[in-house]
Amino acid sequence: MKNHKLIQLFAVILLMFSNLTLFAFSEHPPVFAEVPGVNDIVDSLDVQQSIDKSVQNAIASGNSTALAVHFFTSIELSIPDAQGSYSKAQAELLMKNFFSKYPPKSFTIINEGQSGGEKSRFAIGTYTTTKGDDFRVYYLIKEISGKNQLTILKFE
Repeated sequence: MKNHKLIQLFAVILLMFSNLTLFAFSEHPPVFAEVPGVNDIVDSLDVQQSIDKSVQNAIASGNSTALAVHFFTSIELSIPDAQGSYSKAQAELLMKNFFSKYPPKSFTIINEGQSGGEKSRFAIGTYTTTKGDDFRVYYLIKEISGKNQLTILKFE
């Protein structure tokens, strides 16, 4: 299904650029929003990238409140002092303590992509603290009931 949507999106983009000169002098430019499924694909990609950037920025700045906005009602969390499944409120407090104990210097994404189909995204990165500690970070964002939620977050 993922490949089908990507092929469809690529075809639309190719169509846009190949016909660009034909429509450049036209009174009625093309309306690509009428192509079935294109808006859904573009909107879905925009939302996923927006959430990824929001999560990445929250980690990079050590902002547990901004990070917790994306937590599912329960999240699998792994940090040096705690491992397990926690409520959103518990996980936010644990992350606040983690960021306090290990203040961020930088957060760099090494790899990211789709996981388990179109409804999940993962990222792997390196979190470096002001004290010189490095943590390998993994997180998973799943679409649950139409909303993207952070379900796994690990600092190892």
